[in-house]
Order: sequence, then structure tokens, then C-alpha cells
Amino acid sequence: MGPLTSSEAILDYVLPCEHETGRHEKVKLTAYEFSCDASVNYGGSEGIYIDCYLRGKFDESGRSVLHVGTLKTLRRDLEALQIMGELCGTLTFCVDRYVNQNLHRYTPNDQLEREYERMRSEARKAGGAETMSEPLVECLLQVTGDSAVLNTFDKQFRSGTGPQWSDRLCDGTPRYSLHALFPVPEDIQRRGSQRAGKLWCQDYWKTPDDLTDMQVKRVKGERRYRFFTPVRAPTDVLK
Repeated sequence: MGPLTSSEAILDYVLPCEHETGRHEKVKLTAYEFSCDASVNYGGSEGIYIDCYLRGKFDESGRSVLHVGTLKTLRRDLEALQIMGELCGTLTFCVDRYVNQNLHRYTPNDQLEREYERMRSEARKAGGAETMSEPLVECLLQVTGDSAVLNTFDKQFRSGTGPQWSDRLCDGTPRYSLHALFPVPEDIQRRGSQRAGKLWCQDYWKTPDDLTDMQVKRVKGERRYRFFTPVRAPTDVLK
């Protein structure tokens, strides 16, 4: 990205903020109703610097402003000022896009639970059943290529143990898993399958949980993977 490339050439330091409390704590963001405010400061001290703040609701503390870091260059010429101004816009845009693409990382647990229960209720009504179980969908994945490519893909596909949910730990045995192809972020795993995991998987895998009952058929130039996933096939995993 142009502005980031230009700024890297002139930045003298990037300093994450230790936050106003002085306790050097890391602030956990548990709400998404905030925006990034990056502003250029020129004059007053040597060079040009950008102060970055979060403004709005980012946790349950009641605070509405959080200083998160400073970027500085010792240059003071017009070109440097223009680069730093453009960097402010880029940071604002990128933070907004990242948060909107990862809302479940910043959604309060009680809201996640309500959303998941709503989805389960709609699924039960659509299926005409009162059971909490989810229907399984049979999937067939065909991968073609030379032996080296197929072996590399197969090794990656069965390289892990699946997500290590805080509320549903795996036994640690390597197995085929969607997690090996499209990993669940660690902070989502820590929040648990029921609270955040199923919603994240629904958004990113397009199915609310990992695959089961894998069967693999190996033929020359091809691998055929037959497995089951709940509700629907994982359409986004291989994109």
C-alpha cells in the first residue's frame, strides 16, 4: 500500500502507548462501537508525529477515549508532512475495515450468546423440529495436481488438532480440520465455541463447526475428500 510504503522510509519510531493508568496494562477491546482517530501534530516538538486514539465504546470501563500509540519522524519538510497526513487517513480506513470484518472479536459475550440463540431458534423453526441438534451436510472436496502439490495440501489439511475451544478441548490427536486451512483466531478460541466460535465459523467457514467423519480416496493426480459439516458446506475455506 502506497502510504505505508512511503511512511516506512521516514518514520523514526512507532511507540505503542502504555496507557494513561501507568500500570502498563493491555486493554482488552470488548465492544466495537469505536473509531480510530489519527491526527498529525506539527510544531511544538522536534519533527512531525501522529497521535492515535480510539474514540467511542471499546470496553465496559466507561472510558470513551484511549490513546493507543504515537508514530514520529524527525523530518519537518512539506513532503514529510504530506506523507504523515496521508498515513493518518490510511490508518483510519484500515482500522475501520478490520473491525467491520472481525466484529465477533469485539462483541460482548452476552450479545454473542443472544445472537447464537436467535440463529439456533431460526434453524429449529426452519427444520420444523424442537431439537437442538444440527443437521449434517455431506461434502465432497476434489483437489487435483501433481503428486508433490497433492501431498503438500494433504499434509496441511491434516496437520492440526482443530480449534482448541476453551469450553470444548480436543484430545490433541492430529486430524483433518477446517482449522488447518482457515485457522480460527486464538482470541476467538479462548472465548469458547458456544460464545464466539460458532458465530465466527458461520461467518468465515460458512458452517458453524468443524468437519467430521473424513474419508479420503487417493487416485493419480487427484485427492477426493468426503466429510460432513453441520448445517451447510464450508464454501469459504479454500478461497
